[in-house]
Amino acid sequence: MIDCYVYYRVDQTREAAARVALAALLAELDGTEGVRGTVFRKVHEPLLWMEVYAGLTDADAVMDRVDALAHKHGLVACLAGNERRHVEQFAAFSPGDAPRTTALPGH
Repeated sequence: MIDCYVYYRVDQTREAAARVALAALLAELDGTEGVRGTVFRKVHEPLLWMEVYAGLTDADAVMDRVDALAHKHGLVACLAGNERRHVEQFAAFSPGDAPRTTALPGH
């Protein structure tokens, strides 16, 4: 299973439109693909947003769909100047590859 993180900066003058576009993207993705996204914003930089899509089996296909929906609903048009949506994919360590936990000195 793969978790995908999509982060980007929204133009401050387009924040309201970005909220509407993102809500439409998430609703359509859930309705058509059964994939639910979770949205975050950076604590001290509220125009830096992140979408998280967890537990995906075909992450590339879902991210292609998310990208298409971001364009369709106008979210891409709401990004700050020269910004783009950055996608990162992460998978959990397999049991044999997981790092061992050790106590740090002084802890």
